Parts: sequence; structure tokens; C-alpha cells
Amino acid sequence: MQVIRAKKMGFCHGVQKAFDTVSELGDGLKNGSNGGGEILILGDIVHNKDVVGRVEESGLKTIQSTESVAGKTVVIRTHGERKDRIEELASAGNELIDCTCVIVKKVREKALMLEERHPAVIVVGKSYHPEIIGLVSWMKNPHVVMTEEEIDALPEYKSVGIVSQTTIGSDHYQKCIAHIEKKYGLWNPETETGAEWLQTICSHTKRNQEASVETAREVDVMIVVGAPHSSNSNKLFEKCKSVNPNTIFVQKLDELDMNRFTPEMKVGISSGASTPDWLVEEIVSKLEAVS
Repeated sequence: MQVIRAKKMGFCHGVQKAFDTVSELGDGLKNGSNGGGEILILGDIVHNKDVVGRVEESGLKTIQSTESVAGKTVVIRTHGERKDRIEELASAGNELIDCTCVIVKKVREKALMLEERHPAVIVVGKSYHPEIIGLVSWMKNPHVVMTEEEIDALPEYKSVGIVSQTTIGSDHYQKCIAHIEKKYGLWNPETETGAEWLQTICSHTKRNQEASVETAREVDVMIVVGAPHSSNSNKLFEKCKSVNPNTIFVQKLDELDMNRFTPEMKVGISSGASTPDWLVEEIVSKLEAVS
């Protein structure tokens, strides 16, 4: 069997940096170099339970609430966090280690910049996603939308700014931008009217999708490895399936039905930005052993 890996896939820069940081902290717990203090992670470090499990095996503990957390070392996950929770942790004497993805931080900076010249900023993304929950907490008058109906229901403004969730599909973002421009008009810097949008989609997400779609076109079966609750992994699956109906979404090896594969098949594989290499390699090894 021929197994073809997408040219771009797996951990993005932000996830890799966060994983390296918490791994180093875990090593410090094991050898005692950190002084023996408890280290907490506020929320899942990334959207992948295998990564979370490996991090917790090293001694770090994942928490969901900031209540009664004081005098600890607390890691802020890649998606970022609500402003009020960060302030609460800091005021309680916790040492904060910020693993917020640099791209997520840049989107925040762009959104705040747009707020300086627009009465409202529209965020195209999923309102329940932790990245968006964190982002809007820093803003004065945000509106989160994902559909044309939600855009139609927005209040009237002289002008608006537009940013997006970093992992949203570029085609969907452009579709929403067009509908927002239809409602508010094109941005005119001279009259300061209309809708001004900024590019805020992570370039890794776009490159990953493009490379994976290219691979999906060439193979009999395409496999996308990712967590069910990972936004970028789900979008990756949708993109691949649109060009190859024989696209499978799995989280790990034991979810894959090996009976569907034969030695003469050409199989492609890709993975989301929060999917570790070890999960992909387990599947590749199993596929290459098909005879």
C-alpha cells in the first residue's frame, strides 16, 4: 500500500510552542527543578485529549475554574483566555505562563485597533469557541456572527470593523465579508463609513487545508486525524471530503476500520493543527503493514 502524507499537516507553531513549554514544565516537576510547586493549566492546552493526557501524565493538572486558585503557577492555553479571568488569577498572586498563540494575540490587537475607529467590530466565528470567548472579552462592542441571518440581524452602524476566528475557512470568511459589506457598504477611509475587514485567518490553517486537498485529489481514500471538537480539524475534513468523498475522520488508530483497506490502494493522510505526530505515525505504520 502506498501512503501519502500531506506536505503540510499537524502541529502549528503555536501548538508546538505550547506543547514544548508544558513539556519542559513537566520535566521540571519530575526532577524537582521547579521547587515542587503545583502547576495548573486553565482549560485544555489544545483541543486533543491525547495531548492533554500526555501533559497531565507529566504532573501538570488541567482545571476549568479559577475559583480559589491562588499562589500557583497557571498556564494560559493556546486559545487565550477571558480578560477577567486573567486579571483574577494575577490579582490572586498566581504566576501566569502565557501560551496564547501569537496569531490569536495578533487578532486581538487588530480587533482593538479597529475599535478605535469603528463603533462596533464584527467577529466571524463560533461564539462558543474558546478563542472567540477570550477575544470578545477584551472588546467594547463585539458582535459574533457565523450566518447571513445573524449578519442581517445586526444593528445599524455608520461603520464596522471585521475580524475572524483564526481557524475559520477562508471561503466562509469571504462570504460573510461580502454580506456585511452589502449591509454596511464598502469601507471608505475618507468618509469613515462602511465595513473595514482585516485578514486574520492563520496561514498555517490555510496551507494545511491546501496541501491536504491536493493530497485528497490523488488518493483512493483520504484520512484526516483530529479531535471531534477541534474546529480546524473539522474544517480540514470538510475540505478534503469536498474533493474526495472517500474521506475518513478519526481521532486515533483504534477508530479506523482496517478491513476497508487493500494492498493496491493509495491512501492519503493529514491532521489538524492540534494533532500530535505520534497519532499519525501509528496509523501510517498500520496502513503500511497491510498486505
